[in-house]
Amino acid sequence: MLILVIGAALIGRTSRMLLGTPPEGPGAATAVSRLPVTTAIALVGGLLACAALGVTAGPLTTLLTEAAQLLGGTR
Repeated sequence: MLILVIGAALIGRTSRMLLGTPPEGPGAATAVSRLPVTTAIALVGGLLACAALGVTAGPLTTLLTEAAQLLGGTR
């Protein structure tokens, strides 16, 4: 959870460097664009799936390493 907070903070701070400051003055868009609920659910679901795989894939590391060595011919 802390990594997600850090990532969001980095994105928020660096977006102004990458995208520039928002335009001001006449004709500048002032409405906040909202993220659709379905998109937000998909993004959060993907993050949860990545977190779950990161936690549960730890015991599989040895198995995947040995399979890669076997297929790679280094064994």
